[in-house]
Amino acid sequence: MMTDTECELENLKIEMELLKKKYLEEQRRRRFAETEVINVKNKMIAGHIMSEKQLNEFIERDCKLLTSQGLAKVLNVSEGALRKQRSLNRSMFPFARIGRRIFYPADLIVQTVHKHVKESPTLKRK
Repeated sequence: MMTDTECELENLKIEMELLKKKYLEEQRRRRFAETEVINVKNKMIAGHIMSEKQLNEFIERDCKLLTSQGLAKVLNVSEGALRKQRSLNRSMFPFARIGRRIFYPADLIVQTVHKHVKESPTLKRK
């Protein structure tokens, strides 16, 4: 019969193995995604759809994504506040869910903020 300490140790070993498997699976997914991005880039360049310079400019200009953490930092709110807004379908900002991760397109965040800007009553022009 195992003691409590031995049971805890065995449970911790099992938990560590599960975490290790999750970590390795996540690493495999990331490598796959990176490979896919490289393949798409190479196909676009090889097919003369756009030059590598144009592709990099496009990515830099049009493909900026913020994570929940990044947006929370920019807006000076908690990630929990953003999560709650999303869960209640009251998110003011458009977002994409890819797997379990949430991304906010930076250009749409700026547009949303500009749409909701209100003039101060003391600054209104006559």
